[in-house]
Amino acid sequence: MKIPTPFPVVLLELGVIGFIIIAIFSGSLLGFIAGLEADQAFNFFEGLLWIAIGFVFAWRAFKNPEYRSLQIGASVSFLLFGVSDFIEMRTGAWYTPWTLLALKTACVLSFLIHLRIYMIQKSKKPNRVPVTGQ
Repeated sequence: MKIPTPFPVVLLELGVIGFIIIAIFSGSLLGFIAGLEADQAFNFFEGLLWIAIGFVFAWRAFKNPEYRSLQIGASVSFLLFGVSDFIEMRTGAWYTPWTLLALKTACVLSFLIHLRIYMIQKSKKPNRVPVTGQ
């Protein structure tokens, strides 16, 4: 059974895509990136990557109900990890303040826990052997 994407998610996707297009064509995003130092630019793009991965997990959660709770949890973890990179842009270090270190540690532990739960659930599923016609 295919579950349709909820309307608020579609609006969110369109809003994010529209915001990115406006930011790119207005030149303000390019100006912002050009004003960053190398480590800040790296954290900026790394934060965007983690947030994009978080959105992919959220999108997949609506498409595939089998692992929905794991995908939603992973989505939140990746989104928070992306936010932590934006905070790191301002602080200059991943270990200070201690709350940033705690956030990053919690996210990495969450990644590992979600991966472990997924592996356990997947190993308990019976292997599907394709049936060939004779």
